Amino acid sequence: MTGPKADDVSCRRLSDTRQQRQFLPWCFVQVDTKLYRLRHFPLDVNPSIRQVDLPQHGRSDHQAAGCDDASDDKLIDATQPDNRLTCHGCHALPVTWSVSYPAGNGRNSSGGGQKSGTGSRGRWLRLGGRETNAWFGIIRANPHGENPLKDFATVEWDAESEEDCRQIVRLAIREELHRGYDWTTVAMVPAESRGAADVVARQAGVLSGLAAAKVLLEASNVDVTLQAFFADGQPVQASQKIATISGSARDLLTMERTLLNLLGRMSGIATLASRYVAAVAGTRARIYDTRKTTPGWRRLEKYAVKCGGGHNHRTGLYDAILVKDNHLAHWRKVHPHQPLGNAVEQCRRFLAETASQQYVIQNLIVEIEVDTLEQLREVLAADPDIVLLDNMSCEQLATAVQMRNTLRPQTELEASGGVSLETIAAIAATGVDRISVGALTHSAKCLDIGLDWCEAPMA
Repeated sequence: MTGPKADDVSCRRLSDTRQQRQFLPWCFVQVDTKLYRLRHFPLDVNPSIRQVDLPQHGRSDHQAAGCDDASDDKLIDATQPDNRLTCHGCHALPVTWSVSYPAGNGRNSSGGGQKSGTGSRGRWLRLGGRETNAWFGIIRANPHGENPLKDFATVEWDAESEEDCRQIVRLAIREELHRGYDWTTVAMVPAESRGAADVVARQAGVLSGLAAAKVLLEASNVDVTLQAFFADGQPVQASQKIATISGSARDLLTMERTLLNLLGRMSGIATLASRYVAAVAGTRARIYDTRKTTPGWRRLEKYAVKCGGGHNHRTGLYDAILVKDNHLAHWRKVHPHQPLGNAVEQCRRFLAETASQQYVIQNLIVEIEVDTLEQLREVLAADPDIVLLDNMSCEQLATAVQMRNTLRPQTELEASGGVSLETIAAIAATGVDRISVGALTHSAKCLDIGLDWCEAPMA
């Protein structure tokens, strides 16, 4: 596989064990003379490496050892005292490994794996000469060159997502019941009645929201259990049974609409995201969401985009620097004769000057928006991580890609504005790296999901 040179990547262990355990979606490690991508690299003091790609490497060793798992993706244990990578199944692949450090930093780059450090915010990655806080981003191979690129953090279904879901559930319950009851159900259904109902897809799509449904049941304190037959991110066909809920008939009827609203909204976003992803298949373009989300629903909606195969742009204003047109409108009043590249440099200086302040996240992605090719040329000189190309024609986008490839190949280009399912294939064909689509969240139609009673209420 292709990827960055080993000396472009460094890792050091988490020094503050009070942090909740988190994982890097990507990291790179050198095995013998080859570089491999690691998945789910732990960010805590546990040095285990979970899943490393070893393409066509050691298959015969695994089979000879009687290992049932002879696939290319191996579970790897890097905790051996002699720094060997071994398969959890059969302990084959006894190859040495190392995480190398950039030249001149005073560290030995051989055979040691994870190195201890004294960083105040956990594990760091060195990217192109700059240390990057891995808490708010990931790295991946740069298709234009040797150095890996930063990317925005992916929204997972984690403690933060669950807490946001609980807030939504609390509001939904207040909307439905206020300080009263579901009087229709109380009038019609005896308190002791039990029942069950199937959650059924009325149309084909991609599911999201099953994790939220479990939070709904728990937070609502209802006598209802859910048995899911699918997982978030899986496709479903019309008429397929997604889940069965059973328990108190009163509770089933009272929470029906809130459950279907969660599943329908999130699955609708996942379904739309999957269509956009399919439309750019075979190109280098990746589909990203935006902050055009329903207030309070951002993490849930971004999680749904991920379930549909899309990528997450910045979660909020706190985890990236994105210089937009209105920022620049004000900046030009203060600096009327300066090139736009100076705005990027100003952001870099700010991050450097505030490096010791705990409330500022260091080494954030720096992205800047432009709407002309002349502006693009100006900002490329300042080496931004990403340039957002706003409302450019496909011809302009193709010219922008050529300019970037010549002047600053390590900078990624993001197309935005005028993106639809009808236009996205042509936009992707220009060679841009990213396409941000606000419609993923602000225009997604709910997936039609219904509840079919499958058992008569019983006393």
